[in-house]
Amino acid sequence: MTRKTFTWYPDYESEKTVKPNVTILNFGDDYEQRQGQGLNRIKEEWNLTFSRSYDVIHAVDDFLTERGGVESFYWTNPRGKQLVVVCDSHTVKRYPGYQVLNAVFRQVFEA
Repeated sequence: MTRKTFTWYPDYESEKTVKPNVTILNFGDDYEQRQGQGLNRIKEEWNLTFSRSYDVIHAVDDFLTERGGVESFYWTNPRGKQLVVVCDSHTVKRYPGYQVLNAVFRQVFEA
């Protein structure tokens, strides 16, 4: 099955979190040693907000719901870098004339 591409752009309030996979060994007197774990030890996680009309948010909601947190997809982050991500959760709030969708995109490494 071919991987789909997420084509909608988030609002400017998007937030990126980077947490490298690191093992830390603590020694006496507050000394420590750090070592990176794995080949792909630095992953990005993005908290995204989309404030759009009903029809656009319905399309985004349908796309994310169809993937169900299992199927990964391509997404280009605000810096122009294409990532393979999954969306573990998203929420939709309705307002008069528009909706707001919040989603968390987590970078994954797959073949």
